[in-house]
Amino acid sequence: MFNQEENIGESHAESTKIIANEIFINSNHMENVVDFKSTENSETIKVKILVKPGEKEELQHKNKFVVEININVTYIVKQIFKDGSSEGLLCREASFVVNGIEVRFEDIAPKGVDLCILSKYDTSLAGEENGLYNPNDGGSVNLINFYSPGSFITMLHEIGHALEDANRNEGEKEILRLAKDERAIMQRSEVDERNAWANALRIAKKYELPIMGDIKREMERCLEIYQKKADELGVRAKISNKKRKNDRKN
Repeated sequence: MFNQEENIGESHAESTKIIANEIFINSNHMENVVDFKSTENSETIKVKILVKPGEKEELQHKNKFVVEININVTYIVKQIFKDGSSEGLLCREASFVVNGIEVRFEDIAPKGVDLCILSKYDTSLAGEENGLYNPNDGGSVNLINFYSPGSFITMLHEIGHALEDANRNEGEKEILRLAKDERAIMQRSEVDERNAWANALRIAKKYELPIMGDIKREMERCLEIYQKKADELGVRAKISNKKRKNDRKN
C-alpha cells in the first residue's frame, strides 16, 4: 500500500511533529491547534488536534462544525509516485469530537481498516479529490491533509466506500481491482458513489451529528462531478439527484 512504513518510536517524535503540522495547518487555517502528548508506550505517539473552519470556508453549520481529533500514530508512511512523493501518519486509533459528540474511527470503519493522513496525493489515482479508499492490504482510508472540518465529511464518505467493500465477496473485489475501463468504472459509480454517501449519512444520523446539511451539500457537489464525467464519456448513468429528477419528469 505504501512504499515505506517506519515504526514510531522516540527517534521519530520530531518527524511526526513536522508532518502533523504540515497536514493539519495551512495559511487558511492558522487557528488550528496541534498538541503532542507524551506516552509511556514508545510504539505510538498521541496527537491532539483542533480543526476550525477558515474565514472564507462555506459551511452551513460553521459555528458548530469544529472538530477535535485525537490520534495514536503508529507509523510514518511514505508514498512515491510519478509526480513526487508524500509523507503521512498512519493511525490505528482515532477519535473525532464534533460539537461535543465523540465518534471513534474504529467504531464506524470495518475491522482492520486503517486511517492514513497524507501531505499530498497521487493525481493519477485520486484526481482532485481529497480522499481515497484503498482496498489493498486490509484497506485504508487515505485523506489528503485535514486542515478543514470538511475533511471529516470526506472521511465519512471514504468509510462509506470501505463499508461497501466489506460486503463484497472476493470475486467481486478482484473484478474491481482489475477494472481499467473508465466507462465501466463510471457506470459502477451510479451505485458505488451513492451507496458510499448513504453510508456517510447513516453514520451522521446514528451519532446525531449537527452537520447533516453540510454532508448533503457536499454529497450533491460530488455526485454532480461524477455525473458530468459520465455524461462526457457518453455513459448512461443516473448518478446525481438532479439527473434522477429530470429523468422522472421526462
